[in-house]
Amino acid sequence: MEAILKRIKNATKPLVIITSNAHQERLLRAMHAQKIIKPVQFIVKKDLFQRVFFNLKPHALDMAAKHFNTDISIIEEQCSYIHKIEIDRLYHHHNLKQLKALKTYLIDQNLLQYHRFRDIQFENKTLIYYGTFYDAHLLQIITEIKQDQTVEHLSPPSQNQSMHLTAFEDKESEVRDIILRILELTKDGVSLDKIKLYDAPQAYHHTLKSFFRRYHIPLDLNQTTPLIALPFVQTFLSKLKQQPASSFHLALKTTFEQSALKHLSPFNRKVYDKLLQIANPLIEGDMTLEEGLKGLTYRLKRRRIKTVNQTGAVENLSYEQLDSENIHTLFVLGMAQGLRPQIKKDHDFLDETDKNTIDYPTVIAENKLEKLRYLEGLKLFKNVHFSYAKTIDNEPYEKSTLLTIIDPKQVEPLPIIAQTHSYRDDRIRVKNAYDQYQLYREQSQDLTALYPLFKDDIKIYDHRFKGLDKETLTRFLRKKRSVGVTAIENFYQCQFRFLLSHFLNLDTIDNPFYLDLGTLCHDLLEIEIENAELQDETLDKKITTLIKKRSYSKKTQVFFEHLKPTLKEAFYTIKQQETITPFDVYQRELALTKTYPLNQTFTLKGKIDKIFKKDKDSVLIDYKTGRTSLELKTAYHGIGAQLLFYALMYKNTVEDATIIGLYEQQLLGKNFDKKDNKTLERQIFDYYQMQGITLNNPEKLTDFNPQYESDNLIKGFHINKKDGRLSAVMKTFEPEDLERLTKHLDALLKKAFNEIEKGDFKINPKRIGKNNVSCQYCPFKDICYRDESDLETHPEFDHTELFKTLKAEVK
Repeated sequence: MEAILKRIKNATKPLVIITSNAHQERLLRAMHAQKIIKPVQFIVKKDLFQRVFFNLKPHALDMAAKHFNTDISIIEEQCSYIHKIEIDRLYHHHNLKQLKALKTYLIDQNLLQYHRFRDIQFENKTLIYYGTFYDAHLLQIITEIKQDQTVEHLSPPSQNQSMHLTAFEDKESEVRDIILRILELTKDGVSLDKIKLYDAPQAYHHTLKSFFRRYHIPLDLNQTTPLIALPFVQTFLSKLKQQPASSFHLALKTTFEQSALKHLSPFNRKVYDKLLQIANPLIEGDMTLEEGLKGLTYRLKRRRIKTVNQTGAVENLSYEQLDSENIHTLFVLGMAQGLRPQIKKDHDFLDETDKNTIDYPTVIAENKLEKLRYLEGLKLFKNVHFSYAKTIDNEPYEKSTLLTIIDPKQVEPLPIIAQTHSYRDDRIRVKNAYDQYQLYREQSQDLTALYPLFKDDIKIYDHRFKGLDKETLTRFLRKKRSVGVTAIENFYQCQFRFLLSHFLNLDTIDNPFYLDLGTLCHDLLEIEIENAELQDETLDKKITTLIKKRSYSKKTQVFFEHLKPTLKEAFYTIKQQETITPFDVYQRELALTKTYPLNQTFTLKGKIDKIFKKDKDSVLIDYKTGRTSLELKTAYHGIGAQLLFYALMYKNTVEDATIIGLYEQQLLGKNFDKKDNKTLERQIFDYYQMQGITLNNPEKLTDFNPQYESDNLIKGFHINKKDGRLSAVMKTFEPEDLERLTKHLDALLKKAFNEIEKGDFKINPKRIGKNNVSCQYCPFKDICYRDESDLETHPEFDHTELFKTLKAEVK
């Protein structure tokens, strides 16, 4: 900071310093301490924007939304672009024309005010921007200023750094290690207000709060709450709605008078002031009460307030809030891919081409600067400790690629002997460790080090499943010689799970809601779809029958009621799809089988939801009310291969059939985003597109979906005009690829039935690639007593690798 203070002391002209709020506060304190009195004006990004471009009147968004008959949020997003729109320029793209129309309206209605930087506010003044900025929009504003005026740049000096990195198995271990390092720092005399967390990811907040409480360390996560969520604001809005005045101005005045300040707590006084700040400017628009309420509610949803202020705490701060000169150690946790840095995605009103047309920063440009924030911005801090967890909430993560560039020194977690600072945390840890030992025989470091503090010894006994005796197996095999596709997939996930689910018939379904919902959807699309319309009476009757069958609670009955519009939406969209293709609906709910004669005959059975057929060409459709199940990464191992098993049985049932597509179709709709540049009808139609794998034959696919350019039935279906090939984003197969894959699955089935016949039901969950695909959703994981050594590790394949592997095996 010495450099900027020296520059202020030696200034011969008034200064305008462009910086962040945090830097402004520190500079003012330093100037006061050194008794520097100079004419200095501070400007932050928002004020600078208004000086260079313009500002909108407070009610401009509301008036524009009313004029264009759209939502305020859409107008607000569009307004973020209009400073780059030139009124005299001709634009060809529809969205750019919209922006020009918006800007023209705002100017004509005097809702947009110009304050050019050439005005007297900057005249005969020295401009300095101070700090390390990685904001594409701010840099563009400064570039524009530089066209007419000199701008100096000063930054705080880089530090001689100590940068470390520690890796952990899970986020709990990561947070605990950070706490212990904080405790070590406080022993050395470092105060907690000089130790900061850097913008901890949301996924860590709950764990941070829990662990800091266990170790009695005050923590300020700097979390905020939308104003509209506060009880005081809700009461205020309720009073405002009940006002008899039709004018928003009069109703607002009366409501504020009724909310007497003398009865408010200090926090609610602060909320009251913010309400005044937000509401008062809106009265300029001469709005009705209904219009004013809409605008006020929108702003209250977006404005946030900090509800808890804790002094003497470890703070969690954003980059703009960090003070490099007053921080001893900065902890940057969660340095995992996908978490650090936060990569923006392009869901904006304008695409990359439009942004380039008006010289607006693209998402790619913004993301590059966000990476620079980590690579350069953290150099200002003396002690930086990076950390990441390999698993977060059971999801595997890799370390952020930024760490390779930053290259901090790798250090080990603190030793177990240092981890006994919290009696409460130790009790929780040893309890978890002991549970793991009892369930899976995993003797962890925690158990070895901490258990003797709470228990004298451990009684060892083996819970593990030893197999079925011969008599029991024989009895089961008399009844269980037909196996469904879902059951056989469970066998490939884990043979012990197959035993519990399909031999012992252990029912793990506490709430059959989704099972019944699936049955209802399939019923509508098998039987009722033959009718021209889906009558409300028919739907009500089917739902009533389900509710009576299960004696559902009132709450669940309401869920069924709310699903009626979605069910009708799926019904009519799929019915519309069937009129678009020239293929006939060959059959609905077709039962399929394939037998395997071993010492005893086993039968694989299944039911395909719908088959389109024309001559020998067939398209197989599987409806889904839950998550999709076709997964080629794991299909080689018999998992995620339900549609492929159907294909095997279908080819066994229908001679000379040529399968040109295997698709899943999601039946339960979603809430559609109004910002999408599509009509609601088009979004609904596109949502119900089929997705899966496709024969690499554009002619046959076009035969099935001739109107694909306007009414695309298949997600991602596109033919490149240059070479006539299918789009590279589609997962395609050659006829011989599907033949090899179904033969491979046929061999897997023979092997599976052999092992079932022998009673081989070992505990063998699968890790495919880096993911445990067996245990995460297994309802029996708490009683199977697996060891880590039971996990079988197999490679995963993308769809091209899968077919190459199968081809190589045939050779």
